Amino acid sequence: MTYAAPQAPSIDSTTQRLQEVDFDTMGTASKVLAPALFLFTSATTTAVAAAATAAAAMAAAAAGSRMAPALSVLLIGCISTGPGPNAAGIVEHCGEITQDEVWTSEALHVITCEVDVYEATLFIEAGARVEVSADYALTISREGNAGGLVTMGTPEEPVVFTAHNGDIPGSWTGIAIYPDAADANLELFNTRIEWGGGYTGGYSGGLRIYDAEVYVEGLELTGSDSWGLLMTDDARLAEGSAGLVVTSNAKAAFGRRAESLGSLPADSLFLDNDDNSLESKGGTINEDTTLHAFDAPYVFDEQVYVGSSDGGATLTIEAGSTLRFVEDGGLSVGSDSNGTLIAQGTQEWPIVFMGDGGAGSWDGIKFGPSATDSVLDYVDVADGGYRANVEVWTDAEVLVDHAFIHNSATCGIALVSGGAPTLKEVEYQDNAEGDLCE
Repeated sequence: MTYAAPQAPSIDSTTQRLQEVDFDTMGTASKVLAPALFLFTSATTTAVAAAATAAAAMAAAAAGSRMAPALSVLLIGCISTGPGPNAAGIVEHCGEITQDEVWTSEALHVITCEVDVYEATLFIEAGARVEVSADYALTISREGNAGGLVTMGTPEEPVVFTAHNGDIPGSWTGIAIYPDAADANLELFNTRIEWGGGYTGGYSGGLRIYDAEVYVEGLELTGSDSWGLLMTDDARLAEGSAGLVVTSNAKAAFGRRAESLGSLPADSLFLDNDDNSLESKGGTINEDTTLHAFDAPYVFDEQVYVGSSDGGATLTIEAGSTLRFVEDGGLSVGSDSNGTLIAQGTQEWPIVFMGDGGAGSWDGIKFGPSATDSVLDYVDVADGGYRANVEVWTDAEVLVDHAFIHNSATCGIALVSGGAPTLKEVEYQDNAEGDLCE
């Protein structure tokens, strides 16, 4: 939707125009922030601004927007547009942002030193371009206290974060969102982040999220000198996120924690990264989680545990997924608490579990005594070696059907302490110590 500048709008006409917007067909930011911010900043009288505020609040409620509190701050005028542009039309930013601020599309924004947002929200208008000087970053809540970032791009006018010194991977260190931002406004709409991922003395990436939740809708991460998207601890993309594209980065498309993988949107695209994979250090899946099928494989270099003492946890893996494990990696279901694995492939799209270096290159899949209602159907499991490609302990509830179990350095399937899975159509090949070991 295009918003033309109003000609001295009246209270009634302003309210009427906002009431006529078809909010159901628009994304969250467009539903709420775009028309409200536009009409408020275009308003010629306090009364018109008040009308815009009231109507936008109504729209926010109708949209169920998580941004309603920030919107109210925005609309009552307690917000700055930051410093003005210089003669060249450039606005320079450096240091802390401690009150709500809008970066408009009317000027080029250049970050000249580290910028940290805390105790405030930074709003960035559709079409705005932000260039970051060498080795610097935009950080949210690095110094503590809830800071927020809301980019309001559109498909036609995205918000762009890029390098100030040319199209060079790693020119700047990227955008980093820290744990204290968890309760703030964190929403990125139609945004491109490029040429970041410079070395930070630790993990790096075009976008780094540390134990916070971020909503994204139309986010492209490209040209990083490291990972495209880095998520640590309990970081996740918020429910309903969509349109994530991670492309042409120097390392894997995604890096770090298994707990974050289930939050990747089902329509995500991972393309032409140097290691076009979703790389994880492992972790514990202690809530119901689905791993979507992407062209990029999941790669784990540590153990992944599935289970929870609080009602159990289920890991569901979509048909067509590939899970690759390196040395010391493995998948353990229901070892210490109730856990379920649902790996339901199809004949056309089996689910592949494999090692990274041939027979014995990972530990295999273990179903412990607390594994319940688990399914391996239309799966290809290869290259295990600790005890077997698949080991099933006593009391574990496991169905194995339409399975190809092969190339184990030990057993194909090992039954431990009286384990008794339901085995249907299972094909074995080249398992060094036997196909079915008791």
